[in-house]
Amino acid sequence: MGLITAVFIISMCVFAIHYTMQEGEIFGIAQKIKLGKMSDPLRDCPVCMVPYYGTVIYAYMWGLHWTTIHEWIIVILCSLGLNAVLLKLFPDKETPGIHHELGEITDRLTDMGQIMQAIKDQKPGPKFHPPKNKQNGR
Repeated sequence: MGLITAVFIISMCVFAIHYTMQEGEIFGIAQKIKLGKMSDPLRDCPVCMVPYYGTVIYAYMWGLHWTTIHEWIIVILCSLGLNAVLLKLFPDKETPGIHHELGEITDRLTDMGQIMQAIKDQKPGPKFHPPKNKQNGR
């Protein structure tokens, strides 16, 4: 099975797990469990959930072996990216934190682009001429 297929399957499975753990859904009881900082990677953030659930899904479907570790890393990273893009395109009212973080990243990249453009647009200043050295007669 191709890597793109694996990325898509893992991404959709993680979104399905995330959806079923929302209040009013079949595993909504999970919202009542206090997890503290672990609530994002275990149930509240589809992007944060990928390394955990994605690894289990990958190991179950394709097996983890030392010869396929590089494929596993690529699939997990691409699934993270796909979930981040999907959350940006289709906002989920249940996970406002990730949208805020993605928005901040986008704002920072835009600011960096504007800074780089301002640097490119700068006119060269006066050339620096070192002071004359009296010993060399310059």
